[in-house]
Amino acid sequence: MSIRVKRRAVATRMLLFAALLSYEAKAQVGSSPFTFLNPSPMGITAQDVHFVDNNNGLAVGFAGGIAKTTDGGKTWSYGTYLFPNTAGVRQKPTINDVHFVTPQIAYAGGSGGMFAKSVDGGLTWTHVQTPFYAAAKDINAIWFTDANTGYIGGKSVS
Repeated sequence: MSIRVKRRAVATRMLLFAALLSYEAKAQVGSSPFTFLNPSPMGITAQDVHFVDNNNGLAVGFAGGIAKTTDGGKTWSYGTYLFPNTAGVRQKPTINDVHFVTPQIAYAGGSGGMFAKSVDGGLTWTHVQTPFYAAAKDINAIWFTDANTGYIGGKSVS
């Protein structure tokens, strides 16, 4: 193969690559026909969402983010949960899981052993101490069978 043929093949590949990059850039700039309808983009980066019925739901995520809806997800109100870590410093945990037990009672768990309970449908939250908290271990999953009985899963506390 001659040097001229090799150069032409390389030039052709480079042009093809540039054309693909230009196409990809157009797709990223907003030429997509897709738009958010419902749910619209949320004010938090959600890790978990749970609905107790067709209207009432909670979403939780990074930086202590908690969102609540009472209209099936059409609108959301946002808040931030701060909890005291084992050193007593208030921080914004990553909240990994949330679970409604009733329309009023909900539980949430996350990083550093953060575990909280709401008795007003997710408007306010109270810190609950667990063995995960004392060991500063992440809570990754929660599930409750009633207002006082549940299961918590996370990193080993031993």
